[in-house]
Amino acid sequence: MINRLGNNRQGGAQHCCAPPALKHREAREGADQAHRAANVDPSRIIAIGQIENAPDTTDIEDLFSAKDYLWLCNRATGSDRREADLISTSNPTPILMRLKITREKRQQPGTLDRVRPAHELARDRDAFFEQVDDETLNRFEDVFKRLVS
Repeated sequence: MINRLGNNRQGGAQHCCAPPALKHREAREGADQAHRAANVDPSRIIAIGQIENAPDTTDIEDLFSAKDYLWLCNRATGSDRREADLISTSNPTPILMRLKITREKRQQPGTLDRVRPAHELARDRDAFFEQVDDETLNRFEDVFKRLVS
């Protein structure tokens, strides 16, 4: 059985289809080479930076609205960052860069662990989807439409 996001619920790697590759524009050439090596249909590879108003170096985290990504980060790390805490820029800037600059300005030690917010989403996805922004849903819908078109 496959849920609405395409996750295979049968279990076991033998039941999983190859996931689509989501890369930022700078990685497009490498992704093109990888699809040939892995025998993946190139139409299944998109550059996340193709999404409207996305930074050129967009990554998967940038598909989430800033509010939604901060919600995941805060729950994963016990912090209390708000979108107003992040730097604002005239050009689209990746959320991870905005978080890094915020940490540096606050002189906070360490680095952002990208895995913890992902684990938080997997652990408590019902709570996440109860509060999710339309902006986040629209971005992911755009990606999935590009993958199946």
